[in-house]
Formats: sequence, C-alpha cells, structure tokens
Amino acid sequence: MEFPVLTDLIFKDCSKLSTIKIKANLLIELNITNCSKLNSFLVECPHLQILTLRDTLTVQNYNNIIDFVNSNFKNSLKYLDIGFSNIKNYDFNDQKDLILILPNIETLKATNLLGIENFALFLTHCKVLEINFSSLKLITGQMIKLQTITPEPPPPQISNDILLKLKKIQILLFGLEDVKVCKPFFEDYFKQISAPESLFNVIKNNENSSNSEINQKSKFSIHSKNCSQFVIFFLDLFNTQWGEYDCFSKLNSQISNFKFKNSKEHYQHITFILITSKSILSEYNEKAIGKLNDIKKKFNFHYQVDLILEISKKETFELFCDQLFDIFQKTLF
Repeated sequence: MEFPVLTDLIFKDCSKLSTIKIKANLLIELNITNCSKLNSFLVECPHLQILTLRDTLTVQNYNNIIDFVNSNFKNSLKYLDIGFSNIKNYDFNDQKDLILILPNIETLKATNLLGIENFALFLTHCKVLEINFSSLKLITGQMIKLQTITPEPPPPQISNDILLKLKKIQILLFGLEDVKVCKPFFEDYFKQISAPESLFNVIKNNENSSNSEINQKSKFSIHSKNCSQFVIFFLDLFNTQWGEYDCFSKLNSQISNFKFKNSKEHYQHITFILITSKSILSEYNEKAIGKLNDIKKKFNFHYQVDLILEISKKETFELFCDQLFDIFQKTLF
C-alpha cells in the first residue's frame, strides 16, 4: 500500500498481523507494538527517523526484521526502541546474537532482549543507550559518542567498563602474523595510540576456520568485528614466495572468507585499508603486479599504504604513522 503524505503510523496489539508492506516517502515515525506474529516487514520509508518495535520481536522474526532495519534505515534512523514479545513457548536453547549497524542513530532503547546473549553495536552517533543486561553475556561494538547507559542492573563499575569499551574506535587486523618485517612498526604504533586513555581498540583476527566450519559462535565473532571502523589487510611483498607459501593466496583467502561470512550491508560502513611492505631496491615482476591488481579488483580498498623497508626504521615508522593518522582523520572528523 502507498501513503504519499503519511508522516506517522501506529500498529498496536494487532495479534494476527503477519505482514507490513507499505510505501510512504514522508513517513517520519513508525510504531509497531505488541505484534508478535509479524514475519514480513517490507517498509519503503526513506525518511524514517523514529522506529518502535516494542513487544514485537520473536525468535522466529527478529533476524529478518533487524536485517531489514540495518539495510534500509541506516542513513535516516535517529531513534530505535526494540523489544521482544513476552509470549511463551520460545526455544532459546541455542545461542542468540543481535547486531545493529546504524551509524546515524542517536538513541537506542533495548529494554527487553529476551534470550539474546550477544549484542554487537555499530552506532557511532548514539549518545543514549537504555538497555536491560539481564540475559546478555557479551556486548561489543563502537559507540564513540555514547554518554550514558541506563538502566544499570550490573554494578556501576561494569557499566563504566562497557561504556569505555564501546567509546573506543575499533580496528581489525588481518595478516599481521605473516608480516614479520613491518609487524614491529605496526605493533609499536598501536601500542602508543591504544593506551587506556586513547580512543582505539585493536582486534587481531584469529579466524582460521574454513567456510564449512562456521558455527553460531564464530558467526557472532565475525559480526562483532563488523562493528569496527577500520579493517586493515597486510600484504608482505618483501618476502613474497611463489611456492608452498604465497602471500597473495593468503590475502585472497582472507578476503574471500570475509566476504563469504558477511553480507555487503554489514560492512558498508567500514573503511578498508591495504598495507603493503616492500623493499625500495626490489622491482615488482609482472606476476606480482598482476596478482596485486587482481586483489584490488575483487575488494574495494579505500586506501593503500606502502611501507618502504630499506630506509631507516625511524623514518619508516614516522611515515607509516603519518599516513595512518591522515586516513583516520579523513574518515572520523
């Protein structure tokens, strides 16, 4: 159904409502309360700012509804109130995860997360988080403008720790274990900027499982890493080998796994950086150039940083820091 001039819409206590399919270009506020049979949520509202899904989410519908919200209201939504229905006979035996990627949201209320154990949040403009911790085992993500968390069922110190953790800018690293030459520079750099008083939280990727080995726990591990602001891939061209070990194949595998485990909507907010280390004296052969270009075609890197290893360590480190800081400032400020 199409509503060309509608600005506010409420569905309340609609016990048999299973589908909402509307187009409303001027809709600002949508309230869906106590509609637990909802399973199809197709709402075309490009200017929606306020969304309430209170007592409506269920174990059967929440993945589809939240995925739709993440994909379609990412740029417009300012306020979100979500909550599970309290009706019985839900099967919460399996681990339940919830991920929200809504960079422009300012207020999030999640006061009934019935059965949800792991909550991943990428809400960079959110200032107010009202949440019930009763079922949560893990909360992770990035909310650098967060000012308050209410209510506070856990001890105040735990709430403070969560607040400090969410306010950090997350950086996810791929391939650092294999880049023996530039690893010391990078670790020293982040050792400085990741001090307790800094805004950075660095996560090393240890995901070595094949696509067929993905389980519910590893899925959440990947989803929580999607709440990073930056994802950095290393390519060590200085120690390139064409035999048993191939740095290009390794990076290709990491990128393929990342894309396989994530829908594109879940990483559109991320800035991807490719860091290459190479000798100033070495010349790329055609094979290396071709492989590097193939990787760039498969994955859209926003920035590339080249480390020249034949100059002094101090110069390398300073140049490296300067380039990364430039990227961070362009992206964050």
